[in-house]
Amino acid sequence: IPVLFPFGHGLSYTTFSYSDLQVKGNSDHTVTVRVTVTNSGAMAGQEVVQVYVAAQKSKQPRPKKELKAFQKVNLSAGESKIITLTLEQSAFAYFHPKAHKWTVERGKYTVLVGGSSQDIRMKGEVNI
Repeated sequence: IPVLFPFGHGLSYTTFSYSDLQVKGNSDHTVTVRVTVTNSGAMAGQEVVQVYVAAQKSKQPRPKKELKAFQKVNLSAGESKIITLTLEQSAFAYFHPKAHKWTVERGKYTVLVGGSSQDIRMKGEVNI
């Protein structure tokens, strides 16, 4: 059933646009997510930038996407800011029921960025 208000939904008197998504795996096993958020409306406002992770293939059933990071940003009309969020390796882990421990599967993951769980503006990919 479609939900009336998805997770992260909020009302604002302005609009926001997302651009220049960069998803980069680092040597310390973290992933850096960088995106530019612009207040494209006529009034100042706040946006909660949300980062979701989705395993492209998994041996275990997993959610379609999982919220792993977020940051609230205040922007004046026309203002842009670069938001940088770091995902630790635990952001890609799930609890393995037979092994009784947290496990990170190797493979490709989709990184989704937007203003709510149903308002995904940009997608990237990272190899873990």
